[in-house]
Amino acid sequence: MEVFGKNDENLHPKMLVPRVWTNPRNFNFDHIGNAMLALFETLSYKGWNVIRPWAVLFIHVYVFIGCMIGLTLFVDVVIANYMENRGTALLTVDQRRWHDLKARLRMAQPLHVPPRPAESSKIRNRLYELTTSRSFKQFYAILVVLNSATLVVPWSVEEEEQRRTLLLIFTSFAGICSFLFTIEILLKSIAFTPHGFWQSRRNRVDLLITCVSIFWLIAHFGISEVALPIVSLPPSQFRRFTYTLGYIIGILRFFTITGRKSTLKMLMLTVLWSMVRSAFIIAAMFLLILFYAYAGVILFGTVRYGQALSKHVNFRSGKQALMVLFRSITGEDWNDIMHDCMRSPPHCYWAPFFKLLAK
Repeated sequence: MEVFGKNDENLHPKMLVPRVWTNPRNFNFDHIGNAMLALFETLSYKGWNVIRPWAVLFIHVYVFIGCMIGLTLFVDVVIANYMENRGTALLTVDQRRWHDLKARLRMAQPLHVPPRPAESSKIRNRLYELTTSRSFKQFYAILVVLNSATLVVPWSVEEEEQRRTLLLIFTSFAGICSFLFTIEILLKSIAFTPHGFWQSRRNRVDLLITCVSIFWLIAHFGISEVALPIVSLPPSQFRRFTYTLGYIIGILRFFTITGRKSTLKMLMLTVLWSMVRSAFIIAAMFLLILFYAYAGVILFGTVRYGQALSKHVNFRSGKQALMVLFRSITGEDWNDIMHDCMRSPPHCYWAPFFKLLAK
């Protein structure tokens, strides 16, 4: 596009700006301390792309050696020392397999398979073969996934006003799935007898979720606006309650798929057992974070807001400090928070030590 005077310098105003040679805000290599701090941030994959344009080879080699090789070797050494302290490093291959087998046996649970019905009851025999067949289990496993897929659209009154037809299709499909899950419970109760059905913990969970889903079906599709004065709720609030309940049922139904697949069940049990065994370590880490949170309130409670510190991220109270530290554990912008807390005069003033103790 041709513009009049585009390349004519005389037609454009000029502004003189003084040139200042200054360091970037977060890093520099003026002395060994700042250089080590910049490289430490780079070691955690923070800020390396900011430093990179002027020293691409130096930073890339450092990231490769320090992060990909150095940290990996450090973790390997820690794991090796941990295994030596436990004594598992001195075991033979067969002894390690036996040790792992004992751990798996402690996690394994007996299969609660009801006995096969008598030959005289033909209906129960056919239902038993149907409910224990592989195709039956796969069908309901796929149905669980499809039921969870209806949650891609938010279930809310606001969404109903915007996309009423789409939300009606998804909720109706979820209602059909709930009806099919109810049929599954009835078939298993007849095939296994109520006592045999109750022996499995997974069946108990399925029964509880199915009962709640039946209540949701009646509340969402059965209760009309004429019957709303009985429950003493306005239509919009009652509709919001049913949408929330249906959304929760869909989420809970998705977690039941772990009981339908043995591999997923073993994986979940492994995670739970690991959390139980690591309870002492988790408690110690929480106490460490709590200590650092109180120290942060004392040291950085009055630091003014900056690039990272804001009304949501600060050390003004213990609650806010805990949230900031939990976020920093994941490595999320911890270096920006650090630089905002590294205030120096004239942007701050030194307080006497007794004033810090008085707080």
